[in-house]
Amino acid sequence: IREGLKMEISWNEAMIKAHEQLVKDNNTRELGKMRQHGNEHVIQEWLNNEFKVYRHEEMTEEQFGPLDHNCSGWDMLEPKSGLRIQTKYRAGTNESGRWHMEQTRRTSGTNKKKSHNGQVRYAEDEFDVIIFTSPEKIKLDFSSSDLISIPVEELKDPKKPGFLVGRVTPTIIKKWKKKDPMTVVKETRERLLRSKGLWHE
Repeated sequence: IREGLKMEISWNEAMIKAHEQLVKDNNTRELGKMRQHGNEHVIQEWLNNEFKVYRHEEMTEEQFGPLDHNCSGWDMLEPKSGLRIQTKYRAGTNESGRWHMEQTRRTSGTNKKKSHNGQVRYAEDEFDVIIFTSPEKIKLDFSSSDLISIPVEELKDPKKPGFLVGRVTPTIIKKWKKKDPMTVVKETRERLLRSKGLWHE
């Protein structure tokens, strides 16, 4: 039986080295792929400064009832209000100057009606607010100044009722970039609490 070589480096250390190299090379494409999963963790920590939120993966059915970990359109939930939060990492710019919103879900079964041009669109009722992490300059540290929060109402596609836009336009990005991201999240949460009669001044 062949024994594996004893290595002096862990996966955590290797990931850090890879991350540092991507930042050094300003490789926004590969860095985005690498950071997307970590993005949920840093945004969770940021939100927890105001109220406790749970990532989809750490929630249990015993606590929150039936959950679909594969098909839900939200990444985090604030239980008291029911606020559903979607997160995306979008650094750098692309040719159209827009952020794509399509997903990589399979286009068969329950997602068949959501498929447009081979991509799966979000339905307008899958989350309440989306938080984009969009650093203008690629750096090693996370900063809340890179965050842009947008309520779902701003992303509805008038040409496709019931669905959100496939691309977030520069106009929408510019509008919401001027607003404090935490304030946008808190105001969205407040509306949900008011609708449930749970808001107290």
